[in-house]
Amino acid sequence: MNAPENETIKDGTLELEGKNEALEKSFMDTFRLLSSLTEMLNPDLGEYMKHAGFLARGVACDFGLAEDEIDQIEIAGMFHDVGLLGLPTALMLKDEADMDPTEFSLYIQHPEIAALGFDSVQRLADVGQIILAHHENFDGSGYPNGLKAQEIPLGARIVGAASDYCRIVDTWPIDPEEIKQRISNRYDPALAEALQADDPQDLLTQAALKILAHETNRKYDPDVVAKLNVQIALEKDRPHGNQWVTTADLKAGMVLEEALRLKDGRPLLSKGVRLTESSIKILTKIKGLQMLEDRFCVSGAST
Repeated sequence: MNAPENETIKDGTLELEGKNEALEKSFMDTFRLLSSLTEMLNPDLGEYMKHAGFLARGVACDFGLAEDEIDQIEIAGMFHDVGLLGLPTALMLKDEADMDPTEFSLYIQHPEIAALGFDSVQRLADVGQIILAHHENFDGSGYPNGLKAQEIPLGARIVGAASDYCRIVDTWPIDPEEIKQRISNRYDPALAEALQADDPQDLLTQAALKILAHETNRKYDPDVVAKLNVQIALEKDRPHGNQWVTTADLKAGMVLEEALRLKDGRPLLSKGVRLTESSIKILTKIKGLQMLEDRFCVSGAST
């Protein structure tokens, strides 16, 4: 084979690799969009599931997994509770310990309901298996199949811990006394007594970290918790660089750091959406119709 032929094959291979990378990015962008749409339909559920996907991805990367496995774990994190959609919001966000037998019997079906949908698409079957097992406990006391330790897929162990952390910090009430009361009732009064933080959100984070530690080896894989703690610390220390801007200052590439709603309360765009030239034109038009406040919290491209 001569040199020109070698170069042609090399160029073709690089082009194919580039197209595959573009397809994979498009694939993940589609799921991130669907996650944002879920958040628009149910802000409480959607925000915490998106957060779970973000942290789960970070932990998966820390385990050194292959890129396709990391993507699967992020998708599972973003949609692990999609089987709850259709249930009353109060039940979706209720702690298991507070459910009556009827509520609990409905609630524990959600991993299987979600997994069923993902299993029907060949490429997403592994995502379905992660979602199916995300309520399995490390000591075998979870559901639906009573798996334990390494029997539980690593992705499910990651999503289970990340989602429980996010459920606390994103959906629990921020009243300090109620936070401490919940921990005293469900875990250990000593954990509540050890909480010390003036800011309610800091108190929630501290509470979630203490619960992760308390439940390690019973509910959570210790290796997963160790890596999740690293991701949580990175998340807390990461500079946000948020800024408030007007429509005239919006630029493609900026990321919304607060969800957008119309003046009448209808959801428009969720937190985390990256703006494009097209979306900025639409926002400008809506603002011109006096349907939207001219104030956006963004990060990303400089003004």
